[in-house]
Amino acid sequence: MLYAVLTYLGAIPFVACALLLALGLTDFPYPGAAGEIVRAYGLVIVSFMAGVHWGQQIASKAETGVNLQLTSIAVALIAWGSHLMVGDAAFAMILMALFAALLAIDFTLYQRGVIDRRYFTVRCIVTAIVISSLGVVAASV
Repeated sequence: MLYAVLTYLGAIPFVACALLLALGLTDFPYPGAAGEIVRAYGLVIVSFMAGVHWGQQIASKAETGVNLQLTSIAVALIAWGSHLMVGDAAFAMILMALFAALLAIDFTLYQRGVIDRRYFTVRCIVTAIVISSLGVVAASV
């Protein structure tokens, strides 16, 4: 279950930035401002998770109930456009909504047997961690 270990490890930067920002630690000589770190990392991860859905659409032999290619493109473009146009707090809130939307899609995939219970459980737990961390980020920037 390498995917589970990697998924949990992927939440660490969100948690770390949330803790740093909550403690008032915002700027570092390297790698830079905590707000920018979480923005860039969030953009990468939400786009990656959207891309996972693209792959699931291609690989699935079952009816997914959702056009995963369209939703994955929409999520990635909303994230990218928002990254360019809004401030740190607003972007953290948009990321929260996008991660929640991706989880809602995963729920549909779980119901239709496209993804299994173990994967969906990991996604639920890690999404809760990420959304909570982004909530702290939004309140701290």
